[in-house]
Amino acid sequence: MKKIVSSILIIILLIYLNYWVKYGESSNTFEYIIAISTIFIFSYIDVIFFVKVFQRVQIVIVLSTEIKLSDLSLDEILKIVEPIMDNCLEGSNEGNYEKHTRDFTERIKSIVTPDELQRQLSNEPKVYFTDREFIRLFRRNNSVGIVWKQLTSLNNDELINQAIFKEIEGNILIDHCMIC
Repeated sequence: MKKIVSSILIIILLIYLNYWVKYGESSNTFEYIIAISTIFIFSYIDVIFFVKVFQRVQIVIVLSTEIKLSDLSLDEILKIVEPIMDNCLEGSNEGNYEKHTRDFTERIKSIVTPDELQRQLSNEPKVYFTDREFIRLFRRNNSVGIVWKQLTSLNNDELINQAIFKEIEGNILIDHCMIC
């Protein structure tokens, strides 16, 4: 009976911890310690039992928390979005639709169809995207906008590469991209 009561109290604690982590209500370690101590005091549970249950459920908490992209630091955001943009531009350079659109939202995929990408890539002479330099980050409530200086193989012109990144179902995706 003691383990059943303890399990219920642990689950309640984990729900609260998940809420705190997910919605930012508290990041205070002291509050977590108070909550865990309260569980021990009121239920007199076996510490080893608690640790085993907590380790199993903690994985679920970590996996269920959503990334709020706009709350990350600039370095953290760039570590996420730079490889996404690298892949997008490599796909364009290779004429590979699947690679180019791998990290697109459904909204932008409905605009950049295989035929539309082929039309955009059919211009002569063939232009390849080369170097890119970060210029500015714009934070929004549910997305971030990034502006890069984009170079190409065609000439020395400096183009603007702008993209909007959104978190959808735990994935960071491109919702808008334009190079001009």
